[in-house]
Amino acid sequence: MKKKIIFISILLLIVSLVGFLVLKVLYKKAERNVATENAIRIEPSNFAALFKNFEDSANKIYINKTIELTGIATSVTNDQTSQTDITVKINDSLPLINCTIDGLVKSINQLDTVTIKGICTGLLTTINLKNCIVINSKKYSGTLYPLETEKKAIQQSDTTKNKKTLSLIVEPTEYFKTQKAQITFDAGSGLEDIKAINNAVEATIDIIGNVRFKLAMLQFKFADALMEEHFNEEYVESSKYPAANFVGKIINTNEVTLGKDGTYNATIKGLLTIHGKTKEIQTTALLVVKNQTIKATATIKIILADFNVKSAAAEEAALKITATF
Repeated sequence: MKKKIIFISILLLIVSLVGFLVLKVLYKKAERNVATENAIRIEPSNFAALFKNFEDSANKIYINKTIELTGIATSVTNDQTSQTDITVKINDSLPLINCTIDGLVKSINQLDTVTIKGICTGLLTTINLKNCIVINSKKYSGTLYPLETEKKAIQQSDTTKNKKTLSLIVEPTEYFKTQKAQITFDAGSGLEDIKAINNAVEATIDIIGNVRFKLAMLQFKFADALMEEHFNEEYVESSKYPAANFVGKIINTNEVTLGKDGTYNATIKGLLTIHGKTKEIQTTALLVVKNQTIKATATIKIILADFNVKSAAAEEAALKITATF
């Protein structure tokens, strides 16, 4: 009897170990290593022009593909999520290319020439690349752009003026915009804890209550790489449907004054499009208006089947939106 118990215990241990190793192999398979992937090398102006003029065609060619390009870093910013965004600008007529690096990078400065490799997630206002790495960089040793020099001169001259007079000159604000809103996807009430965060969300709200947001589906970041792969490839088919968006309006405008400081509960109604399917939804957003800045939070609850998202792990999901305009 004792030998039987020992045998069963050893068998269970072996099964557990094999299961663990299988999961590790699957997890490693799901993880993408941009450094070792073959990249599509492209000139930034051609890349940006294709997305601007033929977005559908660009999506079919580049979405979820590893891209390598060389350009000038017109801005380098670090955010609170320990990420570095390097923006490459071609000219005023073409969209910016925003490259997000996981982790803080302090070796790259504005106007450096950089060669960057990353995964294309599509066009919002900017063309976005995620999981980026810097292949090469060359330091810029010239003078500042005339625009930057002029900007400094204006700032210096402003300090000599009467601040009270300046404070009276306020440009009217017709709409508020942010390219750094955040959406949390939570479908954790089913068999698995399915949670992800997306920081590549653009949102606008205007003075009469029109609300819009758009996000790149490939920018949802899961703690588990295998789950992220299943989400993008099987559930929402991100390569085929790279963006989700919402277009709506505050319907209780008599209770919300965006041009006046205060805290408001806004009822928002509109059309949400995910996975190529559109459905009318309604939710309540908390809006805090102060000094011409709006902080907004809202939660949208959706039934996955309404958007033809088939998942054995969950039937519903909550989208929590936070934004500062």
